[in-house]
Amino acid sequence: MARVHGRNGALYIGLADSSAAAEPAVAVSKWNGNWSPDMEDVTAFGDLNKHNLAGLPPAEFGFEGWWDDATSLIAAARDGSARKFYAYMKSGSYFYGTGYVGIEYEVPVDGGVSIKGMVSPAGDITPISV
Repeated sequence: MARVHGRNGALYIGLADSSAAAEPAVAVSKWNGNWSPDMEDVTAFGDLNKHNLAGLPPAEFGFEGWWDDATSLIAAARDGSARKFYAYMKSGSYFYGTGYVGIEYEVPVDGGVSIKGMVSPAGDITPISV
């Protein structure tokens, strides 16, 4: 298996409404996924170390980038509807599902307007060739 550069990554979100086809989230420069499962401590008297049971992973996807007035992530975050999304590492290697969009903006006096957000799953998230 070869290592992969992030330059071909992409994030697509159904921005128009909950039934819209996913489209590129303009000016996103980074995304990350959290697949670390919940761990429940089941340590008992007499154990030599902690014991854990693995639960479900959150399967959340964070993203960062630059605000672009061609894309309305605010509308996707405000209506509370789950949106289709695809998070690509490279062509043929991605995650997809539906999720709720959250967004934050930062507007500095000395730089570009940046965005930071999250897509939280509304159902099962499927990895493809990951």
